[in-house]
Amino acid sequence: MLEGSKCETASKWYQSYFEGEDYDRFNVAATSQEVTRSEVDRLEKWIAPAPGDLILDACCGAGRHAYELRNRGYEVLGIDLSPGQLARSRRERHLVTAQPHFVRADVRHIPLKDRTCGAVICMFNSFGFFSDADEFRVIQEYSRVLKTGGWLVLEVMNRDAYLLEPQPRIWDHCQDGFVLQEVSFIPTESRLLVEWTFLPTEGSQRIISTVHRIYSVHELVAMFWNCGIEVIDVKDGPGAKKFHWRDSIWMTLLGRKT
Repeated sequence: MLEGSKCETASKWYQSYFEGEDYDRFNVAATSQEVTRSEVDRLEKWIAPAPGDLILDACCGAGRHAYELRNRGYEVLGIDLSPGQLARSRRERHLVTAQPHFVRADVRHIPLKDRTCGAVICMFNSFGFFSDADEFRVIQEYSRVLKTGGWLVLEVMNRDAYLLEPQPRIWDHCQDGFVLQEVSFIPTESRLLVEWTFLPTEGSQRIISTVHRIYSVHELVAMFWNCGIEVIDVKDGPGAKKFHWRDSIWMTLLGRKT
């Protein structure tokens, strides 16, 4: 179990974690162009965005979904708090002729007018970094910028399925070495504390601590509803299977602004 001091150190982990190269190295397979295309294929099938509507890619990272959506003719704005990730997005400009727009912004204070977007997407578990009050504020902001009938797509980990088969120690390959994840669950806050130890084939060992809120599906349904968004469907994460609370480690909620 991680000590309380590490909880405090990791409380704003997102301010540094996404700035280095470790995040990109570790997630290289999960964020490939092939995976991204298949995810956007499903988005088009699930919500059928209108060509003229603005799609907000919230917590867009390096912009892989934003670029793929723009490549298919949609108007896209990507926002992210990380200067490092937005800098990486600029390196990908060769991917499309018509560029998405990228803005550094906090999703708790989205720099858009009310009822601006036809859809908001928040993919790849980019929710649960803040306090519960702030996370509610995030959903309020998503609701505020959506047009009536607009879609909110939120992809996160499923707390219930994870807790049935927790993995306290996980070894993974990354581009130039190995990563050890040592995971602890805090039941009073429903948060995962993870100590990531990066062991590169060359260079020194690096350790990063993260703290991430995980949700049961009913918690998110209630949050959506209280922000004026009706959950139309819940999918099995980025996959095509039917969602099951016990078996689906990831879940994607499809909500519509009422």
